[in-house]
Amino acid sequence: MKAPILLFTILSAGVTFAQQGIFAVTDLKAGGAAWSNIREASFNNEGNLILKNQEFKGDRIDLGTQQKRAVSAQSVTQPGDFPMHSGVAALAYDRVHNRLYFSTMFNGDIRYVSLGKDDPAYYQVGKVYATIPLPNNVPVSATNQGPVITRMTMGADGYVYGMSNDGNGFFRISTSAKKPVIEDLGKLSDDAANGAMSIHSSCSSWGGDMIASADGSLYIFSMYQQVFKVNPADKKTTWLGKIQGLPADFTVNGAAVNEDGSILLSSSTLSGKYAIIADPAVLNATVKQHPGWYNSSDLASGNLLFSKKDAVVFGEFDRSTQQSGVGVYPNPVTNGQVIVHFKDGLSGKHSMDLLDISGAVQQQSSVTLNGQAQRVTMRTGVLAQGIYLLRVTNAQRREVETIKVMIR
Repeated sequence: MKAPILLFTILSAGVTFAQQGIFAVTDLKAGGAAWSNIREASFNNEGNLILKNQEFKGDRIDLGTQQKRAVSAQSVTQPGDFPMHSGVAALAYDRVHNRLYFSTMFNGDIRYVSLGKDDPAYYQVGKVYATIPLPNNVPVSATNQGPVITRMTMGADGYVYGMSNDGNGFFRISTSAKKPVIEDLGKLSDDAANGAMSIHSSCSSWGGDMIASADGSLYIFSMYQQVFKVNPADKKTTWLGKIQGLPADFTVNGAAVNEDGSILLSSSTLSGKYAIIADPAVLNATVKQHPGWYNSSDLASGNLLFSKKDAVVFGEFDRSTQQSGVGVYPNPVTNGQVIVHFKDGLSGKHSMDLLDISGAVQQQSSVTLNGQAQRVTMRTGVLAQGIYLLRVTNAQRREVETIKVMIR
């Protein structure tokens, strides 16, 4: 069997379970399987509930027709009027716009809810099956679950990516436009080295979840504990191996990147248990127990998998900065944030200034380095499109590096 390796590793010293900005699709009660509620992934219960499907009261806004109508439990006549319809197994968090995108399970509606306090509405983006037709026009059902959308994630390029059970439906959703657009990317293909382990196999590769890395790659964690890497550019899928350390009854239904770079896994069949892959360079998970943990059909976070390696791994790094130990990605910036990557060897307090072309400082931040590789996120959403300079200086105000950054 292949060695299970992701070619990624964590940057922080020590691993903790960071729950910030991680969301889960759950039942109202732990142990249930009605996937029609969204909550924060935490050890708290009702206080973290974000969307309670059957008690939703607000507006349904169709972004295609611009029609708006009020929806409440008393007014609903069709199940599709409820935000999560018959259930959800695919969730993605757009941190820049503070939205949770999801796909309804059996009719393939793409919807989102805004996490703004003054927005009691859900938004209908469109139907996946209008962009990616169902084979032979056979509707999705309990006996035809291949086209069900079970994996979604926010990519490093600012698109939400989605994928069907059988790997034949692969798409992305624009998030920057006023009306998001669903784009068919075509069927996934298997790397020749995968052998019999195909991304299309219902026995090994269906279900589960998907996460994204800072270099643009996607990683699929199947329900059967198998992991695949996907290159969105050529749609080639490479099998990486099976997750070690998980018991046979731990179906992997949710995966999300924690703030510290570790990977959180959830199961739809087990409440009170979750798993952590502390070092993504090796697919070895540790099962944790907590009575307040809800089993879930999917997880989502706005975090990207990142690497301790240099520009050889991160194709989006500015290669001219390798010697200084500072890099940036993505560049151009398209998702409202730029990540500054510091390689091993730098220590002490460092300042980071974003300057416009006139030399005026538009944004400032600082970080204290401890000699180990670290990353720092700078928000750029308030800045206008254009070319900027990122100037990094040490505690003595000596320039370490200046990097050209383009914001789109």
